[in-house]
Amino acid sequence: MALGSLNPAHAIQSAHLIVVLGTCKRETADEHGYLLQTVIDACKAHGIILYCLVSDGESKRGLALNQMTLKFPLSVSSRLFPLLGRLSLFDTLVRSGNLTLDKDYQHIFKHAWNAILRSKGVSINGTILTTSIIGQHLAESGISTGRLDVLLNLNDCQDVPLALSLLLAIWKLPEPSTDVAPGYAQTCQLINIFGELLSSLIQPYITPSLTLYDQLKLLSEAVHLSLALYCLGRGAFVPVQFYADIAIMVKNAYFCVAKTQLDNPMAKFHLTLLRTDRLESQFGNL
Repeated sequence: MALGSLNPAHAIQSAHLIVVLGTCKRETADEHGYLLQTVIDACKAHGIILYCLVSDGESKRGLALNQMTLKFPLSVSSRLFPLLGRLSLFDTLVRSGNLTLDKDYQHIFKHAWNAILRSKGVSINGTILTTSIIGQHLAESGISTGRLDVLLNLNDCQDVPLALSLLLAIWKLPEPSTDVAPGYAQTCQLINIFGELLSSLIQPYITPSLTLYDQLKLLSEAVHLSLALYCLGRGAFVPVQFYADIAIMVKNAYFCVAKTQLDNPMAKFHLTLLRTDRLESQFGNL
């Protein structure tokens, strides 16, 4: 386990190891929760303010984090309530100290890649967008067969740059021309809708010129669009965990921005610091 600062200064933002322990992979959610609570208590005793908790996606740890952070609605007496408490459709469940759960945006990119390449594809309003259909549209946009073989092959499910390349390619697909068959045009339009979702998820993290306001606006678009599409298709659209992770990530981004506004109004806030890969730089350091 490690602590990560949201201060953009390079000397500060690296992960700071606080717990190293082995695992048999058979720990229960309650056992994970006990360890996490011990760390939270230690941070509080040393005056460390925690904004959020995030894990690498291990299922038992994820369940423990859900149980710990989705406790009760944000109190109307909280300083955060005027900023977040009245947002329409916004999930305000927190734990004491207004601690929230987060999901690494790079994991979200990989989940999207996996959803596209799964055997049953992505269903939007009853139309199934399979890998072959998406591949056909990408080929017609000018992507070579060799490149498509790489983008549409899930050999390394941890390859974030490759996942991002496919998501970007789908996002940039053009709208259908007026002279194509109606059925083909409809498929193009559905892929464009899915591309709009991918765009709103990706842009906040890869476009440095965006203001924080623009980043949050895009994330709001992403969570609203994913909600609408998930209501239409449920698990046929994308796996429920992917949909839930989008909602968790966006919620935490809003909470962390609001907390920073209150704690240090003049501070710079970088969404890209809400990630877990900083811990990887400490692998092997004991």
